[in-house]
Amino acid sequence: MLKNHDAEFADPLSRSAALPSATAAYPAEVAAMQRSGMQWTETSAGSRFLRTVADIIRLARQFIRTQSVLLRNSGALLTGTGVTAAIGFVFWWIAAKYFSQEAVGVASAAISMISFLALVGECGLGTLLVGETLRKPDDSAGLISAAIIAAVALSSALCLGYLAVARLYPPVFAFGGSLNPDLSGAVLFAGCAITGLTMVLDSAFVGLLRSLLQTWRTLLASAFKLTLLLAAAYAGFAGSANTIVLALIGGQAVSVLLIVAILAHDSQIWEPPNFRLLRGLGRNVVGHHLLNLAAQSPGLVMPVLVASILSAEVNAAFYAAWMIFNVILLGPASLTTLLFTIGVVEPARIKQRLSFSLLICALASPIAWGGLMLGADHLLSIFGPAYAAQGGPVLKILGTAIFGVAIKFHYIAVQRLSNSMAPASLVLLAGAIVELAGAAFGARLGGLNGFVEGWVIAIYLQALVMVPGLVRFARRQGKQALRTQADLCSRHRFGGRH
Repeated sequence: MLKNHDAEFADPLSRSAALPSATAAYPAEVAAMQRSGMQWTETSAGSRFLRTVADIIRLARQFIRTQSVLLRNSGALLTGTGVTAAIGFVFWWIAAKYFSQEAVGVASAAISMISFLALVGECGLGTLLVGETLRKPDDSAGLISAAIIAAVALSSALCLGYLAVARLYPPVFAFGGSLNPDLSGAVLFAGCAITGLTMVLDSAFVGLLRSLLQTWRTLLASAFKLTLLLAAAYAGFAGSANTIVLALIGGQAVSVLLIVAILAHDSQIWEPPNFRLLRGLGRNVVGHHLLNLAAQSPGLVMPVLVASILSAEVNAAFYAAWMIFNVILLGPASLTTLLFTIGVVEPARIKQRLSFSLLICALASPIAWGGLMLGADHLLSIFGPAYAAQGGPVLKILGTAIFGVAIKFHYIAVQRLSNSMAPASLVLLAGAIVELAGAAFGARLGGLNGFVEGWVIAIYLQALVMVPGLVRFARRQGKQALRTQADLCSRHRFGGRH
């Protein structure tokens, strides 16, 4: 093991010198060159080229081997979320086909509000599980059970508070359209409870490095919500936004019931709740919660803002574009979630993995943006001409923000790993205010396109503030890794003398 560490920090020239000679390693290639009359020496360009190729292949294999856990779990998340996103695309296509544009706009705003209320009520418990389940393997099941119960109770209570305010001030509940307060209130309450539960349960699966379970649950939820929406449309219940929301909530509920039945005897997940341990981690919960709120609130509030400032019809087109944009963001989101999960238990390799993750995002972002420039109008035309006319330009503008959002995701991950959640929450809270204020101001000046342009500018202003924090973290981790390596080497030498 120590030999591998020494090789990792060795000079590149000394590493290449340790390779076998080109004549010994590649006899067939050397013989072919000699038969053709070419002069072969160990210092020739051909030798240097073959050595370089061999070195690159060796380093690539070593790198993939060290990143296997990150790549495997991130791949599982990406596969599941990609298929889920495709089904979600079909879901909203059916909604756009059978429901009015106003109903789609109201439903998307209501679903965003459900997600926001569940996020507030979930209190950061899901993110806490991502970081703590591997640290406390013997207590993880009790911690997971306690976190699920607490999230459902808090999300439900918060929704009741919101509904009480909506009774006093009905425009808060309208989402730019018209809703039946009684029926819609019951739907909203059920949605908050089930969404709070799934947020914590999915995070528990990721924290246990069992991402395939999360993948299967989300796939089941997507399949059932699509089935329920189709059944409602063909049965003639396509007039209300409540039908769309109920289909989504019903799919989530069925998926949870199936997963609970399948894993009924899994002692790694289900045990009596350990509320004492959960209370002991209360300080970490608060830090994770504030960070989650500051980071995720703008994305959830924006559809509600569009519906309120502009109209429900405009929000339908915006939400279609926003949905496609967030599918693209699943890539950096999955990478940084696993970066945090694995970084908790393998801090020595975090600088290497951070660089790898940022490099992937830097290379993929312009490719994704180019794809949106070419295909945005075609994608949104699937929902209808009005969606393409209003949402196509919006999606192209959103594409310019991909790398800025990726930087934000990485900043959040490293601040969690540094346990610097309080200062990071302040930075992200200020960023959230700037995002929403910039979007609202842009809407006043330029309608929907101005709304999105104001948001993109705010994203890159945040990125400029966050990049120095990423650089400082990487340097600090690099120095710490070198100190650890030096300690290991000195212990090895000291032990060798005895």
